[in-house]
Amino acid sequence: MALSDLVLDFYEITNASRVDMSDFELLKVLGTGAYGKVFLVRKITGADIGKLYAMKVLK
Repeated sequence: MALSDLVLDFYEITNASRVDMSDFELLKVLGTGAYGKVFLVRKITGADIGKLYAMKVLK
């Protein structure tokens, strides 16, 4: 395997796993605490579209 193939594989893996707030729909607040809030969110993009997650948002 050539070095260029390894670099391309690494690039595809690292970029495929990046998500941000625009990838989720906020559904409701599950809890609040001293360090932030926990939200119930639904994934709206990617292979796991529609899956529910808990997202902790720090202050």
